[in-house]
Amino acid sequence: MQPLVTSFLTEYPKIQLKPRASDSDIDMIVQGVDVVFCLTDKPTEGLIMKEIGKVNLKLCASPESIKKRGCPTHPQ
Repeated sequence: MQPLVTSFLTEYPKIQLKPRASDSDIDMIVQGVDVVFCLTDKPTEGLIMKEIGKVNLKLCASPESIKKRGCPTHPQ
C-alpha cells in the first residue's frame, strides 16, 4: 500500500493520514474512521468496496518454528 499512499499524499498534500493496522473488524462510525483498506473479497455489509489492486500473500515461518510446530498449512 505504501506506493499508493505516497502518491495520494503527493497529489493531496493538505490531507493528513493516521494509519492504523488491525486484524479485527473496524466499526467506521463508532471509531470515527473515514477510509478502511481491507484484504478481503467480501465487503462489510453497508460499505462500498472498490478494488484498488491485487495482493500476493505469503505464509512464512522461521526454521525454529517449523522444527517446533511442523510446517504451517494455514495462517492460524
